[in-house]
Amino acid sequence: MFVDPILVRTIDLTGKVTDPWGITSDGKNFWVVSSGDATIVKIDRNGNVLKSLDISACTDQPRDITFDGKYLYFIEQNTNNFFKIDTNGIVYSIKSVDSIDDEPTGISFFGKNLWLCGMQSSRAYNIDRNANLIKYLNLIGLTMDPVAISHDNHVLWILTEFYSQCQQITRFANYLYVIDTFAIDDNMRGVYYDGHFLWMIGQENTSLYQIKI
Repeated sequence: MFVDPILVRTIDLTGKVTDPWGITSDGKNFWVVSSGDATIVKIDRNGNVLKSLDISACTDQPRDITFDGKYLYFIEQNTNNFFKIDTNGIVYSIKSVDSIDDEPTGISFFGKNLWLCGMQSSRAYNIDRNANLIKYLNLIGLTMDPVAISHDNHVLWILTEFYSQCQQITRFANYLYVIDTFAIDDNMRGVYYDGHFLWMIGQENTSLYQIKI
């Protein structure tokens, strides 16, 4: 089902992040990956910067990010690793997913495990926090070039580069909703669902979008 998004608010992040790619929340504030300068920026819901974590010592291509209630996890596209760090930037572990996908771009915490998406493979992977594969969903024919992933109870939200869409897909790889994001931002790179709204981060306008569906 195609759904027209209702744009509630646009928050300009120009000068606060560079080439944003990935967004998550700790329940109150947002954490945004600033991929252009390898930092993770904590912002409030009005876009004010609260904290900035320099992660350039361990990565130069950070991508999507998620939060498990205590730790942040972010994916690194160049080395196919995901990093577990605390909210002060201390690295606790580095796990490789090279044997699972050769271009991971999205990561989301769900229950006790993580979901990844692979840009070239068009797959979504359910893995544990030690990078062991539990199962995967083949999304070929459903989506193309997924770049970020989030969750909504029992379903997944996946951003696609090729179609400029945000797609809601069940954990059995069935379509539910498709949202065309082209008119809002032609280069969406992060999605987070808070139970009421979708929050998307876009590179075209370096902005955070609050969207009602």
